[in-house]
Amino acid sequence: MEWIKLYWNVLFSQEYFPMFEFYTLASERKVKIIEMSVNDIDFCNDMPQMRYENDRVVAITNLSKARTAWIRKGVEKCDDKFIKALSEEEKNELSLAVQEYQRFGEKN
Repeated sequence: MEWIKLYWNVLFSQEYFPMFEFYTLASERKVKIIEMSVNDIDFCNDMPQMRYENDRVVAITNLSKARTAWIRKGVEKCDDKFIKALSEEEKNELSLAVQEYQRFGEKN
């Protein structure tokens, strides 16, 4: 079974298939998603905050900040001008694509 994992990792590694880095949004805008450091991933994951009352979540804050952080840290050549040019739908889609790309390299 180990050889299957090894084969899979080589087959779908970024070294051999860098085209997986590129993502085309539904709007047909093409972006290059980059590998993030573990610290950057943790920073983005830790950004949203939940407020509880009586053991129930009553509010979640910093969602827009987290979405922007995923885009800023996970898209090549990303700056304020690029982010401001995105629609809300594009920001949502791209943020999720960046997160999925980062999970692609995680080991199970």
